[in-house]
Amino acid sequence: MLELARDLAGGRTRRTIVLASTSGGSGGAAGVREVLRSIEGPIAAVLVLGDLAGRRQTPPYVVGWSADGGQSALGLRRTVQAALARETGRRVRSEDVLTQWARLAAPFAVGEQGPVAAAGVPAALVSLTGESTPPAGDPLDDRRFQAMGRGVLRAVTALDAAPSPPAGADRDLEVLRKAVPEWAVRVLVGALLLAPALVAVDALARARRRRRAVAPWLGWILATGAVVLVTLLFARGLGLVGLLGPATAPPAPPGAVALDRTGWAGLAAVGLAFALLVLALRPLLLRLAGAAGRVPDDGAGVAMVAGLVTVALAMWVVNPYAALLLVPAAHLWLLVASPEAPLPRPARLALVAAGLAPAVWLVVTLAGVLGVGPGGGAWWALLALAGGQGAVLGWLLSSLGAGCAGLAVVLALRRRPAPPPATVRRPVREPLAYAGPRPRDATESALHR
Repeated sequence: MLELARDLAGGRTRRTIVLASTSGGSGGAAGVREVLRSIEGPIAAVLVLGDLAGRRQTPPYVVGWSADGGQSALGLRRTVQAALARETGRRVRSEDVLTQWARLAAPFAVGEQGPVAAAGVPAALVSLTGESTPPAGDPLDDRRFQAMGRGVLRAVTALDAAPSPPAGADRDLEVLRKAVPEWAVRVLVGALLLAPALVAVDALARARRRRRAVAPWLGWILATGAVVLVTLLFARGLGLVGLLGPATAPPAPPGAVALDRTGWAGLAAVGLAFALLVLALRPLLLRLAGAAGRVPDDGAGVAMVAGLVTVALAMWVVNPYAALLLVPAAHLWLLVASPEAPLPRPARLALVAAGLAPAVWLVVTLAGVLGVGPGGGAWWALLALAGGQGAVLGWLLSSLGAGCAGLAVVLALRRRPAPPPATVRRPVREPLAYAGPRPRDATESALHR
């Protein structure tokens, strides 16, 4: 930063450039927030400098994710990428499309560019390890440090001479150096959800005509979702009272808050709370809904399909990228719920697993982005929930989706209905000869009268 100050001290820039060293990255980016409050007037762009000299590299080198979803302007990110590529001789790329989709479906940011972009200021993080924290013992590389420093200086010069990037963050998808707007993704996902929605409406109408009990099974979904939602709220309560330590929004980078005895105690407390809610709260809610002791029937399948489609459509309105994760389940679980397609139990379980595969993929992808294992991922997720990461509406829809998944598993495990007993068809024998009156003895026609 001192070298940048010497190079920029000549007064040849068009704009005022502020160099600030901040702290408090593990405490909700308190230093960055204070810098933003102290600067008067509009801010054109912010470059956050991360690891510029380590030997370990974890692309992408330019990160623009906002704490409340989306990324900073594509022009800002490409300008910084081009400057780094020019000085380092490396091809600086964005994240692949699947990783972008996962980040848009579950928005978060652990770098200090996150709160800046959430405040409406275009921001980008420049780091050799992305948003991950570099190892404490990672040796420094002088050549790489010089090349990255020149790239940052070139990026500052280019941004100073260019018009200000658009404020705020966009939710567009970058595919093959092209930007796919969010409205196009919304139209695609809406078209994929149209067929299951029509099937759900038809199933509800048929269940009403046949007087199938659907309401108790909708209560079953609500009771199961309530257990998940109350568990999430319990984790948030632990953060509010300070029992988990520095639980802030945005969450601290992985590894910034060590998983010690307090962390293990917090994870155990959340698991114990979930078990107690399953054993105590859920049976009470099932009795209130009239679903206690019921055997899954056609009404359960209709409730599962209707509930899942409702959750998917609500998620489509809020976040189309997250709604796409429910599209496979909305199509495949129709066969699990349909009584006209009596599949064997292994096939139904395979369809349920295929419907849950996108959720598993999302967890694995985000764990790879954070660079954590199962224990570290669970601890970071608990800190994020305790700090209030994510909207309450997202927690509610996720809980209801979990309730629909639970009912799908119950339907997949049920026994196939026994086939109806075969009826023996007796042949009808015709008389050997005509036993009625002869034609000439028949009643005289009255047509001539």
